Amino acid sequence: MSTKNYNSFPEAPEVLLQPGEQFRLVRRRQTLDQILQNETGPEGL
Repeated sequence: MSTKNYNSFPEAPEVLLQPGEQFRLVRRRQTLDQILQNETGPEGL
């Protein structure tokens, strides 16, 4: 079992710390729509 999106929990954003203590966002937090794209209901079983 993959822990990615376990219990529909969104992936955390990723931040890169660059030299000089500059932060750069490299991946945004998932939106609810993105999480629900892979969900199926009883008709999908």
